[in-house]
Amino acid sequence: MPTALLTREELANRFDELVEFDVPFTITPTTEGPRTNRVDSNPLRVPDCVTLLGGPSGLLIDSIDTVLTSWQPVTGFSGQHGYSGPVMHPSEMLSGPMARHLLERDEPAAYVVMAVFPEGPDSVDFDGPAGWILLRRR
Repeated sequence: MPTALLTREELANRFDELVEFDVPFTITPTTEGPRTNRVDSNPLRVPDCVTLLGGPSGLLIDSIDTVLTSWQPVTGFSGQHGYSGPVMHPSEMLSGPMARHLLERDEPAAYVVMAVFPEGPDSVDFDGPAGWILLRRR
């Protein structure tokens, strides 16, 4: 990922173009212009997998409960009816309110976008990822 220096509104509209799955990135507010952010790739170790066990409340990162890992799911941005958890539908994009939320932080933060794979008895209904998740480094 090349470094990008754009206004927050420009970044919110182009986030999907700048971010790749499984590649950690850091968002850093700058003083180089009004409301600008820099987005860089980051060499952090990312989880090997994110699994969904029996519904949105049963998330595991590298087979460890999310409470115990150094990565925290970003929640509340799914457009799915009646659902505000961290797993985004495959058709949803990293843009709009979610992107603006990331860009309005006043301190640097590291993130990674990863696919979420189902596991357990309900997983037979899936032929690939159940969706995707945005994780923030604690």
